[in-house]
Amino acid sequence: MKKLLSLALALIIAAALPLAVFAAAPEIEIVPADGGTVNYEIKDETDTGFTLRITFVPDEGWEADDVMLTGGVGAFVELIDPSDSLLPDWVEFTVSGEYSSLTIVPFFKQASAPAFMKGDMDGDKEITVSDALAALRIAAKLVEETDNAIRIGDVDGDGSISVNDALAILRVAAKLADPGTLG
Repeated sequence: MKKLLSLALALIIAAALPLAVFAAAPEIEIVPADGGTVNYEIKDETDTGFTLRITFVPDEGWEADDVMLTGGVGAFVELIDPSDSLLPDWVEFTVSGEYSSLTIVPFFKQASAPAFMKGDMDGDKEITVSDALAALRIAAKLVEETDNAIRIGDVDGDGSISVNDALAILRVAAKLADPGTLG
């Protein structure tokens, strides 16, 4: 009877060993999200776990907002807190080797538009000849140069509105340059 119990115990231990070996490499699932995708990289593997770096790849007009990582242990799922806060495009999680599966749930938000458009001196959301004329009037000292006007009309970034700024705005108004060229 003792030999039978010893044999049964040996079989139970032998059957459990392969599970312990495979527990360090969990299955990773990424849940699709509106606004972009994520990639992951396993870094700094140790006997007790690893660091998981999740990198955000937002679509045009979107930005990373947050990410949730859950780990499964058998039938149980628990939230894993990040070891670092969300940086502009990545976050790292310290993950123990006890999880058999991980689920990455990314969250993206639409990027907020700036409160103003560079070169749009009259605020009508278009770059027109009247914007170039407004910048030229400031450059010629016919109109006072205010901080707000500089923020919008100083498209070359030199700290004041000059004839060069007015010409750059005029080139965009005439469709000779892309609005993205205005600072």
